[in-house]
Amino acid sequence: MAVGLDQSLEMTRIAASTSRASVLVGDAQRLPVRDGMVDAVVGNFVLQHLPAAALALAEFERVLRPGGAIALTVWDDPDRCRFLGVFTDSVRLAEADLPTTIPVGPTMVASDGEYAAMFARAHLVASPVTTLCWNHAFAGADELWDGLLSASVRTAALITEQPPAIRQRIRRAYSELIRGYFFEGQLVVPISVKLITGSRRGQR
Repeated sequence: MAVGLDQSLEMTRIAASTSRASVLVGDAQRLPVRDGMVDAVVGNFVLQHLPAAALALAEFERVLRPGGAIALTVWDDPDRCRFLGVFTDSVRLAEADLPTTIPVGPTMVASDGEYAAMFARAHLVASPVTTLCWNHAFAGADELWDGLLSASVRTAALITEQPPAIRQRIRRAYSELIRGYFFEGQLVVPISVKLITGSRRGQR
């Protein structure tokens, strides 16, 4: 049986209405699951948004059965994951300051070696980190701009929390940068993701 988890009640309601999985409201850093009850832990773009990733990894290790599998994805560095990088670069090129309304968050990118070390500290057996790369097509610059500003949190806040004049500077910088990703009239942006896998020590 698959069980989903999210801190947002609204997100759990949406997930429950669109899947057959049981969906719980909870914290990845304090899972409402007994020790050794889970065959596999899967987290899609979760690790980078947790204030205490080490606590979450320790929880994943706790709830996994011996030999149980773990698979997590995180965004790659913005220099390679350009659908995020064009936004951070636009903020930099516009010489915009970090909005004071954005709290200090967790480190968003770590090296492959650091991910392996994080697993080791949580007593998880790490497999080699896999980098997944592909090109994603968008209908145009507006689709990418509007989509990220409406769907992301911290990256969007770098722009939405700026005064109107600075937002306009950022948008102009973005418009210039994004031109380099049009091919035969279509916007194609490189995506890069890290897949971090491993298992709990022991055998089933």
